[in-house]
Amino acid sequence: MGLFSSVRKKSDGAFLNEWIDRGGWYDTDAFCGILKKERNRSNRTGLPISYILIDLRKTSPHHSPAPENDFRDFLTRLLRLISENTRDYDVKHLISMRQVGILLIDTSLEGAKAFVEKISHILFQEFQNGNRETCIHLIDSVVISTYPADQISECDMIQAKPVVVKDFQLGNNRREDPIKNAYRESSAFHMDWRVQAVPGGGIALSNPLLNCAISGRRQETYQLFKRLIDIVGALAGLALFSPLFLLIAAAVKLTSRGPVLFKQQRIGQFGQPFTFFKFRSMEDGCDDLIHQRYVEKLIKGENHAANLGSDAHPVYKIQSDPRVTAVGNILRKTSLDELPQFLNVLGGAMSLVGPRPPIPYEVENYKNWHLRRILEVKPGITGLWQIYGRSRTTFDDMVRLDLKYVDQKSILLDLKILLRTIPAVLTPKNGAL
Repeated sequence: MGLFSSVRKKSDGAFLNEWIDRGGWYDTDAFCGILKKERNRSNRTGLPISYILIDLRKTSPHHSPAPENDFRDFLTRLLRLISENTRDYDVKHLISMRQVGILLIDTSLEGAKAFVEKISHILFQEFQNGNRETCIHLIDSVVISTYPADQISECDMIQAKPVVVKDFQLGNNRREDPIKNAYRESSAFHMDWRVQAVPGGGIALSNPLLNCAISGRRQETYQLFKRLIDIVGALAGLALFSPLFLLIAAAVKLTSRGPVLFKQQRIGQFGQPFTFFKFRSMEDGCDDLIHQRYVEKLIKGENHAANLGSDAHPVYKIQSDPRVTAVGNILRKTSLDELPQFLNVLGGAMSLVGPRPPIPYEVENYKNWHLRRILEVKPGITGLWQIYGRSRTTFDDMVRLDLKYVDQKSILLDLKILLRTIPAVLTPKNGAL
């Protein structure tokens, strides 16, 4: 019968359903529901969760194709090993015949790496002893994502938590341990890991911990239509407001020294920095220490100290900022200083709808759960906070509105927000958007 009992021929769907029906394994829809709860629990406790995504290939590179039964035997053994070596509260995710995921609860990056090393070592030893070591070449890559994603790089720019990638592109020596052969030799069993930035996306992409609300083809369709709306909307905005661009540029230039456009480093999706454009509303070259100290209080939840209004009518925004020019004050109250951000939208760094992009020193003070607002969606010109909260809400409430958008995002919601932004701009309260 060989190393393992033969798996009788059945369709891929029947094979997957059989494992799901046994219990302990979940399809993507069920997994997403569990993931959201575990991510919220991680936000409360601060304990990490790790997701391991194993990609399989149908045939082995450098070798002859593996027979179908060999592939099924290998996949069956992989699923059994995962089941035997996970705890009752870990979540096993059966995506397809080519992708298997494991959500390890309260497990750090190092713990997830140790799990992969153990499973890989057992697989290699068992299939090598059965003279079927080519099956190991069916593993294409292993990706580990951790959450919360709270790593800040040395250059003070927030980066999405790195994912660890183990690549099983192997050499020609079939008798050597492929895990050691792929990297440096060592007397002790090990895996050598390399790190790459999270490219992001839906459940079948590199970091499913970031977003499980929309997956697969729906995610692609949503992103396609959202980008189309962004391009059309940005072009329309630039064309519609082009006369204002000239008037505002002249007003800014004639009333204060310095450039017309204010350029600043902001943090975009996945922690990627980009150059953010606004019409300059402050004196050129002024210090941002006033704002930096204020937002630190705001983000840390020192709401009483950050409230610059009254208890009955709170205002969480600097009032009478001495750095703001007379023209800049008008631009801010009317949100006209935001018009150049259509250029950011056209360039792809921003969207029409999404959370406001933070400054790097703001992100340095973020709590773990705050980071979702910059990891899961592109920043936007307008969003739920701009139409429902604005300067009347605390920072945590602003983030909650952003996360509500993240969890409920859709093209219809984007259109509703865009329509409601118009009256919000025309009736400003306690400052601009």
